[in-house]
Amino acid sequence: MNFWKKSITYNYRWSVFFLLFSLALISIQKLSAQEPAFYSFNEQYGFDENVIYDYEYDQYGDFWIATSNGLYRYDGSIFHEYYHKGFPREYGRIKMDGSGRIFVQTFMGQILYVENDSLHLFGDYSDKMTHLFEYAVAKDGRVFIQAGRSIFIQDSPSDSLVKIKAVKGLSNDVRTLSLTPQEDLVFQYYTAFQDGTDKFYRVMILKGGEMVELGKIKFKGRPVWPLSKIYNGKLYFMHYSDVKTRIFEISDTLRMVYSIGERWTRGMIQDFYIDKNQRLFLSSKSGLFPFDEKGSPLSEHPWLDYKNVGEIMLDNDGVLYVATLNKGILIAPRIQVHVDKRTDVGLSMGVMDDNGGIYALDTRGRLHVDNRFFNASIKILDGFRSPGPISFDPFNQKISGAAPNFFNYDIRTSSFYLGNQDGFKRRKYLKKGVSVITYSTSSILLVKKDNEAPESLRNKLDSFIWSPAKRYWYKTLRKKRCHALALDKGCENCFYIGYVDGLFYYENWTEGSRVLDDGKNIIAEYLFEENDEVWAGTQAGILYHMKNGIILSKYNIGEPIVRISKWNDEIIYSNNEGVTRYNLKTGKKEIINWLDGLIKEKVVDIFVVNDTLKIISENHFSYIPLKVKYENEKPPVFKMGSITVNGDLLPSKPAYDFPHHKNDIRIQFGALSFRSRGEHTFYYKMKGISEKWSQTTAYAPFASFHDLRPGQYEFQVKACNEDGICSEVHRLPITIRPPFYRTLWFYLLITILILGLFWWIVQQRLRVIGQRAELRHEKEVLEKELYRSKVAAFQTQMNPHFIFNALNTIQDFILRNDPDSASEYMADFADLIRSYLNQSEARSIALDDEIQMLSLYLKLEQVRFGDEMEYSIKTELSKYKDEYELPVMLIQPFVENSIKHGLFHKKGEKRLDILFYEENNYLICVITDNGVGREYTQKIQRNKGKHKSFATIAIDERVHLANQFSGKPIHIQTLDLKDDNSIPLGTRVIIKMLM
Repeated sequence: MNFWKKSITYNYRWSVFFLLFSLALISIQKLSAQEPAFYSFNEQYGFDENVIYDYEYDQYGDFWIATSNGLYRYDGSIFHEYYHKGFPREYGRIKMDGSGRIFVQTFMGQILYVENDSLHLFGDYSDKMTHLFEYAVAKDGRVFIQAGRSIFIQDSPSDSLVKIKAVKGLSNDVRTLSLTPQEDLVFQYYTAFQDGTDKFYRVMILKGGEMVELGKIKFKGRPVWPLSKIYNGKLYFMHYSDVKTRIFEISDTLRMVYSIGERWTRGMIQDFYIDKNQRLFLSSKSGLFPFDEKGSPLSEHPWLDYKNVGEIMLDNDGVLYVATLNKGILIAPRIQVHVDKRTDVGLSMGVMDDNGGIYALDTRGRLHVDNRFFNASIKILDGFRSPGPISFDPFNQKISGAAPNFFNYDIRTSSFYLGNQDGFKRRKYLKKGVSVITYSTSSILLVKKDNEAPESLRNKLDSFIWSPAKRYWYKTLRKKRCHALALDKGCENCFYIGYVDGLFYYENWTEGSRVLDDGKNIIAEYLFEENDEVWAGTQAGILYHMKNGIILSKYNIGEPIVRISKWNDEIIYSNNEGVTRYNLKTGKKEIINWLDGLIKEKVVDIFVVNDTLKIISENHFSYIPLKVKYENEKPPVFKMGSITVNGDLLPSKPAYDFPHHKNDIRIQFGALSFRSRGEHTFYYKMKGISEKWSQTTAYAPFASFHDLRPGQYEFQVKACNEDGICSEVHRLPITIRPPFYRTLWFYLLITILILGLFWWIVQQRLRVIGQRAELRHEKEVLEKELYRSKVAAFQTQMNPHFIFNALNTIQDFILRNDPDSASEYMADFADLIRSYLNQSEARSIALDDEIQMLSLYLKLEQVRFGDEMEYSIKTELSKYKDEYELPVMLIQPFVENSIKHGLFHKKGEKRLDILFYEENNYLICVITDNGVGREYTQKIQRNKGKHKSFATIAIDERVHLANQFSGKPIHIQTLDLKDDNSIPLGTRVIIKMLM
């Protein structure tokens, strides 16, 4: 920088400035008092009614508003309008009963109430009223009404008014009535003394059915209409006159708790409010007056000055609500946070003096001051183009500024004088007359001296330059753009400068040294001095704690750090529209912004004074008590809204059940928290689809689901405030029914039909099978009859042949004159015939009986052959012989065939052996003879011209019948027995019968 050139330039400027200053009018404008920052409920939420008479929260968290054009309910997203067609739409004085019913009063003498989401008439008292009357609602829904000199009670809309017994001596109008928290009736009425100069109110209470006077309130001036309210579980009665405003607590006695002079309550008092800290708020046509618990004013001037303020309410969150008769509802999120409007044209970065006073310039040449002497805006000079920087000289107690003309403001005398200093960006004073100055492109060390630089400095810095015009020595430290400047107060001549290329530490007039973080440069955007330590903040979000040019610790804040201040263990830094408190021990952040009562504009500078944070923003000074916790710990009041299904709006219900084609669903919801000003976040999920929370804001408070499949769902949603405090999860069950062809009852019906059809088919099949079985049975019966007939026929055919042979044998015995043998033979023959006859009707015969018949038969045949024939019948069985059964007449034909064809032609010894044994569940009969064999027999039959004997035919037919009808197959195997020379030795027949 060419300081010699600047010196010449400023000599010219000095002349011009001196001339202008001599003509300038320096004015001091006193500012209005600080007050909370109010925002317009109407503008914030789009409410069009500006004339507000009353408002109230109900037990469900809905906000009710009585206006000149109807009653409204706000649920956090939608305004619901209520009015009665038969009466005017101007409503006031909202009250509630124990069940949550809302009552409202018209200005024409009616009381209405809300039930089933519509407005109904409770009673019309217009014939008894000439003005806005008083009424009270008990928890059980009874309504007390003041009408002229009387008090009435009405139990329900269908009942009649009942007058309460008059009080003795009651001669003037009843002025107000109310119910205590214990629901004792209290009323006041006005009475004048006989001399007409003094007046008083008599306060009565109806307790236990008797009227009791609590006390008298004497006053002067005109009688007024008093007010009574319940706050913090106590009933208060307010009376105001031209002289003072008094508030009494009503219990068993009448006790005055506040007495406010006329100075503080100019204009007609319209409402009062007492919060939980016993602070009093009075509203009037001239604004809102706050007082502490002792009745002392909290502000020199009313809040909302000259606004027509009516109803007041302060909720547990510290949110202040004010109804006006022309500006709608005004809301202050935090009454602890105060703002002070300074300008409309912008403020510069400020400075703070040793006593906590703050100062800032605006672009119109006004110095804005807030110190222990006064709070004012001081007009210095016209012609400012931009708010220039200012500095504080602690050694001379002066504020210096250059914007672009230089001035000095003496704090002690509140006076101005001209200077001859160049413009600067930042300036810090090391000692009297010695300062460090930074410009946009360089930094200097400046020594103001009338003669020459001190010898101590000349020995240290031989490159100091003397400026005769400015009468100071200066030394250029670096020609680099500067960001920040701070003093090291633990060292007499030490300071830090933050350049565009790094942070430098200067000590005892030596050249600066870089402050490095692990060898890397620190680009400090702002430096904050704290005793002998310095804090540095960067755009990268790193906070450095330094001492003597050494980094003691660092913190990763995670966001840009612009302006810094400190309070206890907290670093406070600014962001775009507020400040953040960062706890160095816990790392917890707390954001203070427009939701906490700040004006929504850019923060220019911040300072901590004792326990108060003072903020300079674009157009305001703001004041934040730091001992107050600003985190919003109260979750929003969640409100489930409407549901739209396939485009159709449905009323709110606790659960929904839809058919399968009603599966395009949109769910609306909201939240109510005027502290949060609509900055809510909603988290929702549809269980049955996803377990992951989705997120939306108050600007899109709905969730949409398309083409939901049939099933059971549960919509879950919660609302969270700006500090992440969330409401309980609200659950909404939703059922999407499947189409009828996918329902259980349809499956059951189809199953029943299928089973019915199957049963019918089975029954038909069983019927057919039964018919077939019956036919088979009949056929079997017939076949069995046929079988028996055939067997009987065979037996009949066999019997004559056997009988013929037997008779021949008997004849032979007679011819040989052997009557005994003939008689014996005849007896055996008769037994055999009897056995045949007994078995002729049977299908099977026991093996024991079969053997007896075979023995008898072979005995008779042996008689014919004499001693030449031998036979044997043997058994090798595991059971008794009578436990085995075999077909009738099966074995006998084989035995007969062996005798007739095998043994009959045999010369010499004849042998027949029969063996019964058991093998693999088969009964086996082996018949062995030593006859001539089958070949010889067939040869004889061919010679005789016979093809097949009757016995052979009978055997084949008998086996066929047995296999067909018995169900037990019979296998016949015939073996020709021969010796090694193929000479026949006999025949063996093996009969296998399944047991």
